Amino acid sequence: MPFTRIESDYRPVNIICRDLGGAITHIGIVSNKKSTDDKRCLIDHNKGNRQVLENCLFNFKIIRLIGLNFLRNLLLFFSFGLKPF
Repeated sequence: MPFTRIESDYRPVNIICRDLGGAITHIGIVSNKKSTDDKRCLIDHNKGNRQVLENCLFNFKIIRLIGLNFLRNLLLFFSFGLKPF
């Protein structure tokens, strides 16, 4: 799934993988909650030893976006006992 810097392209339940630099990647889930300016969805991710909900969609370079269709298909594979990879 292609990724852009357009806020509306990111929908709740999408999974994003970001490059934090220094060969460190970080995963977040796009939430249905909106930022205070109502322009983008908040990102649910871990920070330290706790879960946080932050307005940080474009704070780091996005290197992968996994959409809902991919997740649905993956669940269907597993529900029938198949291995998708």
